[in-house]
Amino acid sequence: MSKIKILIVEDEADIGESIKLTLEERGYSVINIVATGEEAIDIIKSTEVNLVLMDIVLNSEMPGTVAAKHIKTYIDIPIIFLSAYFNEYTLEQAKASQPFGYILKPFNERELYATIEMAVYRDRMEKEKARVHHLLEVSNKIYSHLNKNMNRTDLLSIICKNFTAPPDYCASFILLLDDMNNISESAEEGLEENFSALS
Repeated sequence: MSKIKILIVEDEADIGESIKLTLEERGYSVINIVATGEEAIDIIKSTEVNLVLMDIVLNSEMPGTVAAKHIKTYIDIPIIFLSAYFNEYTLEQAKASQPFGYILKPFNERELYATIEMAVYRDRMEKEKARVHHLLEVSNKIYSHLNKNMNRTDLLSIICKNFTAPPDYCASFILLLDDMNNISESAEEGLEENFSALS
């Protein structure tokens, strides 16, 4: 299993390095430590990240809660907030960006590890649930087309189009083989010129 790639957003360099060391000892991959929300957004747009540890109070114009909202609009990944402050206003701001956890500083290694593992697990389960839900929707749409008087070529094309509807798949194809394992009919969506080489 590949290492979980974590971005640390922490404006106190010594704390950031300490968190990095702790995470790497646990087998995580820390892709970067940045000090501002703006830097975090730039990293997210250019690098694969699986999880963000975000300090709420940053020494920049953009607080961690706002940066988290921007990240969520770009990519759906778990964000865990770190904060030395706890009050109702900060908590409400944090909740608005739907974090996967909220850890108060100072925290211990086991607490951090448990929170990360639960966030990764919850994220994986939610994405799997969404994927299964999407496949059920596709199967229902396909079933409704089976009841229509439609030629097979059109039906195969519609099936491929249904599979590539958001959110999961960008391309699909169907190959029907005859008794000699030669392609008798085919359909594709999203592959275009790559399809002939693939088939």
